Amino acid sequence: MTLKEAIKAGKLPDFGDKKNENKYKKIGKLLGLNINDLNYVLDENNNDLDRIRYNYEINVSLVKERIKKSQKIVLNNYDELINKYTNLSKEMGKKFTKEGKRKDYYLKDSKKDLNVLLKELKDSKKEYERNINHIKIFEENLGLDSDVLGSFEEFSIKNLDRKEQKLDEKLINEYNELNELKNNKYKTKFMKKIAEERISKVQNRIKKLQNKQGVLQNKQQKIINKGIDRYKAIKQNQINNYLYKINQIDEYQKTKVQLREEQELYNSDIKEVQKEIDLLNKKDGIFNKFRKISYINNQKTLERKRDKLRTREEILDNLRNIEKQGTVTFSTQIYKHVVKAVYGM
Repeated sequence: MTLKEAIKAGKLPDFGDKKNENKYKKIGKLLGLNINDLNYVLDENNNDLDRIRYNYEINVSLVKERIKKSQKIVLNNYDELINKYTNLSKEMGKKFTKEGKRKDYYLKDSKKDLNVLLKELKDSKKEYERNINHIKIFEENLGLDSDVLGSFEEFSIKNLDRKEQKLDEKLINEYNELNELKNNKYKTKFMKKIAEERISKVQNRIKKLQNKQGVLQNKQQKIINKGIDRYKAIKQNQINNYLYKINQIDEYQKTKVQLREEQELYNSDIKEVQKEIDLLNKKDGIFNKFRKISYINNQKTLERKRDKLRTREEILDNLRNIEKQGTVTFSTQIYKHVVKAVYGM
């Protein structure tokens, strides 16, 4: 297996196409491995993969890679919600409904509110990505913008860092000794046998140090996982809050359009009835007078129904304004439900 294949398989961290070669050359020098490029073949007998993987700097990078991958679900949730906000903003920006009724003027303010939230949401995603990409796994709260670690966890993470660095130094020294022993040319079988015994002892020490390093790394990973899970929960709560807000705006704008369209239908009917009344005003006879009275009563009924819708729209706008002030929060269906409950819509 080559270095390139190990990186692709996720067994070693990917620092990016431009950085990988220089990064692994540097690690190779520390570990006494002759790495010239990413086509370097990892020697199984020499445990090259473990030698690289247990290196302090490599472990830190691996942890960061795992963290980034673990955040993919939350980032996808951000993207889905941003798309939802964008699509609703476009819909609210359309000048006409499907029926050809003009609507942009009475949804103008709501569209502005939505776009403000959309910008906040995009900024929140950028901040989230920035924090995850620049995470500092041995700093208080992992370098994040939220309180995700307790005081004992903060102390533990720093203590583990010190221990890992010391073990890393010991491992590098042991590898240097191992390489020296392996590269020496021994003149006699006796000297070669002594060297083999020393090599075996060094390899055993390396194995023990790697085991200790593995234990420390597991402890470190558990603390980091706790912190990252808490951070994910914080960000998911923010996403849920934005989801709630868009559902409210969506419900509001749908109900608003419905109420306005129904008012326009009543206005149209009222105008038609008025035309009939105007025509009857020009005619004589008792029958025409009765017809006129009937049309006037019908017009008043239509006006009462239209005025009810206007009042419902005022209630809807008042509810929206109350909620925008942040003093009250409503359930997703509150606009329709309250309007129906008050006026039996």
